[in-house]
Amino acid sequence: LPRLTQRFFSPREHAAIQSLPDDQQSLAFFRYWTCKEAILKATGSGLVHLSQVEIGFQPNGGAIAHLGTHFPTAL
Repeated sequence: LPRLTQRFFSPREHAAIQSLPDDQQSLAFFRYWTCKEAILKATGSGLVHLSQVEIGFQPNGGAIAHLGTHFPTAL
């Protein structure tokens, strides 16, 4: 799991997942992955731009996506 997050996720996402207890890392990985995949599918970008989407989770359970330069400014 650490190799996947290091390769396809932002340094901040990777660190957030790695900072969790081992039994929570898989769930967190899939939570990040699902959010990234949904954005990429919605924009028609495909998984090739996976690392250009950074997800941040809020304390209330919501998520914020930061998009790289590949994406149009109005989504």
